[in-house]
Amino acid sequence: HRLTSLTGHPSRPWRAWWDFMACIVICYEAVTLPMNFLDLEDSISWQVLGWFARILWTCDIPVQLFTKYNLPDGRAEHDLFRIWQHYLKSWFFLDVSMLMADWIE
Repeated sequence: HRLTSLTGHPSRPWRAWWDFMACIVICYEAVTLPMNFLDLEDSISWQVLGWFARILWTCDIPVQLFTKYNLPDGRAEHDLFRIWQHYLKSWFFLDVSMLMADWIE
């Protein structure tokens, strides 16, 4: 498969950066989600952060689809079909449902 060459290992430095950004967004969402129940005025900075989060989660799906995962014996799975299958069986539907709710908002 030509697409297999596009897969990335989960321990690469860019992946650590990506996971760090995801953690920052999770912290942001943990703070702002309860605030949605209050009738507060939305500032431009909160709107920008909200769009950043939405775009990061949108990009996260293709990132996950092309990120290798570790097999029980410690080797990385390189087969793209198996990577997709693994993601579809694990986080994909939760990711998509949360993302759809975010975009509908």
